[in-house]
Amino acid sequence: MRVMRTSPAATALAAAVIGFVLLSAFAAATDRFPGDLWLTERAQDIDWVAFSRVVDVTEDIGDDPYVIVIWIAAGAAFYFLGGWTAPALFALAGALRMINPLLKEIVGRPRPSADLVEFAEQPSTMSFPSGHSATAFVLFAVIFYFTTVYVLNPAPRLVIQVACMWMIVVVGIERVYSGVHWPSDVIGGYWLGALIVAVIVILHRYLIRRGMATSPTDG
Repeated sequence: MRVMRTSPAATALAAAVIGFVLLSAFAAATDRFPGDLWLTERAQDIDWVAFSRVVDVTEDIGDDPYVIVIWIAAGAAFYFLGGWTAPALFALAGALRMINPLLKEIVGRPRPSADLVEFAEQPSTMSFPSGHSATAFVLFAVIFYFTTVYVLNPAPRLVIQVACMWMIVVVGIERVYSGVHWPSDVIGGYWLGALIVAVIVILHRYLIRRGMATSPTDG
């Protein structure tokens, strides 16, 4: 009798999916998690003009149309470095992130209310998971990954990777600082983004093993 073996990557991905489902169920059952209000209040207590400007500019870069421009430019750049697989996987990542609006409607968690946090205005969409956080994670984590694979010069590689990490972290902070999301919404966005990136990485490594993609750093 032949026993089917599951790869460690597939097992880890399945466990992460189950974890996200449980997190989403908890978000659907409660308007905020323990600690959400406290963390939001601490973020909004930061009274520093430079901090406000930095997070606002970073969030703007993580919004349309800049995201679209970065997505296309990065896909084109990695096409010249590694062939067709990078832009194809970039496009797939962009398509997969569109599951976020559907998840928002399924979970149905409301945005933070004016009696609890400060905000200029609230979007009309639901709160969990944070779409900006998920998009930032997907876009910049995929760029981080392909930079690791295809950019061999350590100096520009490090600059790109640090910039990617900055965008992921600061976009999430801004969503809480501006009062449009709870910290747990941001965690949910990151978690969803991580699942999408994991799929992209697994597919890319599979294509490399099949000889359908190149990996200069493996040589």
